[in-house]
Amino acid sequence: MPPDPNAPWNPSNDPMDIYGKNRAGAWPITPLNPSQPVPNPSAAAPVYWGPGVSLKDAVTAVGHSAAGDFFLNLVVVGVLWEAWVCLYPLAALAGAFTFYYAFPFVLRFVPRSLILGSGLSLMVVGLAAAAVVLWIVSRFEHVLAGNGVYRLARHFVRLPLLGIAAILLIERTHGVRYTLALPVVSRVLSIPQYLAIVIGTMVAGHFALWNWKWGREFWHERLRGAQLRKRGT
Repeated sequence: MPPDPNAPWNPSNDPMDIYGKNRAGAWPITPLNPSQPVPNPSAAAPVYWGPGVSLKDAVTAVGHSAAGDFFLNLVVVGVLWEAWVCLYPLAALAGAFTFYYAFPFVLRFVPRSLILGSGLSLMVVGLAAAAVVLWIVSRFEHVLAGNGVYRLARHFVRLPLLGIAAILLIERTHGVRYTLALPVVSRVLSIPQYLAIVIGTMVAGHFALWNWKWGREFWHERLRGAQLRKRGT
């Protein structure tokens, strides 16, 4: 016999709460359709999979599922390390500076007769020191970016770096080796075709960095997952 809809709600008689009498929240409300999930206002909006799902929603879903995977996000940032260097030159410069000057300092303390060899030991210690400095400065840099003056100055540094990186990427695909030195920069800027590509990349980069909200949030989530950016920044 079905419960009386006008009677007070009793969990033993109406465990499914089909008449919606539990308004105080003492018992969980179960939907009539077992396949329908219970709504959770605090949870992020679900992304539904299917033939009609957009590429943006699919990538967003994958990004959310991988947000807590440190090594996966570190690999993503590592693959895009050249873009990371252009976007965060302060942290990249601090890491490179530490790596370059760590060798003379470490040379005083690393024994010569190691199984791995003194040269490899110096390399490992130098990379470790550079990684620590890079990590600290990267997390601090995102806090510093809360200042509008610094963010604007960083933006004008990013744009030419992205343009030059685009040229170096084109040359690398054609087998041209390069080193990060001033002659490379002057050569890039002296060729009219290269200069046009640099300017075009700078214009495209400006609008992407300032207006592409989804791409920016996706990238920031990868940095947070790799512990290169603080939560809440």
